[in-house]
Amino acid sequence: MSYILPQDFVLPASPLNSIAPGVSNPFEINGYTLVDLRTGVASADGKFRGTLWGKNVFDKYYVNDAISGFDTIYRLAGRPATFGLTASYKF
Repeated sequence: MSYILPQDFVLPASPLNSIAPGVSNPFEINGYTLVDLRTGVASADGKFRGTLWGKNVFDKYYVNDAISGFDTIYRLAGRPATFGLTASYKF
């Protein structure tokens, strides 16, 4: 059986309910903005290429999904800041 809860659903306060501080509607996902950056260099002949990149560079905490399963509501957090270097060479 599946069901859809209204957008204004509020989990009632109860000793049986445990919810994260500051969360009144566990199914509401606030808007968020992430910043990704990428810069790179390549050799004149195109054989070598190097790229420095970062995703979520300001390490913004965000929730990207809310799931109800059995008797639990899961709020899934997005990925933290990630940085890397990619290098390639063509033979």
